[in-house]
Amino acid sequence: MIAPRVILSAAHCVVSWENNEFLDLGTMLAQVGGVVRNEGKSYEIVQAIIPEIFDTQSGLFGDIALLELSENVNITTAILHDTNSTSDMLTVIGWGFTSNTSALSSSLLHTLIERLPDEECHRFHWNSGLGDAPVDHFC
Repeated sequence: MIAPRVILSAAHCVVSWENNEFLDLGTMLAQVGGVVRNEGKSYEIVQAIIPEIFDTQSGLFGDIALLELSENVNITTAILHDTNSTSDMLTVIGWGFTSNTSALSSSLLHTLIERLPDEECHRFHWNSGLGDAPVDHFC
């Protein structure tokens, strides 16, 4: 939660696994307030904002979504950026897969990752044949 009615998510979380198309908002609910799947309260998602550069096939760029809920949630919102911090460590949180062959996690997972310097990120993109990293991208 980044605001009382807004969830920051990944764009790939609102794409169908069967056909790589965006899911119908009428079929999606956001579960808020738990660390185990189906725990907490369900909220209707009324709007999903996803960057035009997001490619549902590769999911490489613009993999971000803002999900607006039908009502406010009484929960503490996340701090996205601490301007006083000098750390290059980022927290990643999600319900995703832990490997290519695993089942979807039933518990909310989190880990710390180190943000790569911009020069190293750009070098990785070029060496991987992806071209230059977009300006809104970090590694």
